[in-house]
Amino acid sequence: MDVIWLAIIPLNGRIWFIWKTSVKINVLKVSDQFIHCLVENIGSQSSTYLTVICAMEEISKREELWSELLQHTLMPSNPWVLCGDFNNVLHSEDRMGTPATAAETQGFQNLIDVLQFTPLRSKGWQFTWCNKEEGSNRVYGKIDWALGNYDWIQIGDVENEFLNLNTHLFYFN
Repeated sequence: MDVIWLAIIPLNGRIWFIWKTSVKINVLKVSDQFIHCLVENIGSQSSTYLTVICAMEEISKREELWSELLQHTLMPSNPWVLCGDFNNVLHSEDRMGTPATAAETQGFQNLIDVLQFTPLRSKGWQFTWCNKEEGSNRVYGKIDWALGNYDWIQIGDVENEFLNLNTHLFYFN
């Protein structure tokens, strides 16, 4: 299988891409928390938007991320998937050990509602992060997400797989 490796370093080297040679990647925007690109399948002439997220831990920085992503709501209708480490739970059941507050989930939920995205089916680990504390101080959370718009969902049977706790790797079958 022919693959191309590329490390796109948005000031911090936190996001990397690996893709097949049958795919063309056009980077449209790079920030310190995401890379937004158009992915074109050379053989089928189809394309989709892909935004890979590596969100900061601070809530205020994530609020900046949500605002930046909302600027893309005027994009032409095309399949679009957001995936990566959002550093945010979406619902209270996405965390075990310490309750999630409404303040923590509100900005992320608003982003999903406005963009009209749906969490994609996933398999593997339910929780994708652990604070590695001992005993009653241990906290698990689902902070890695793959979200698709209506056009992405219509592509067919797509899912993402969480291969390991604290390993932020996404691939799509």
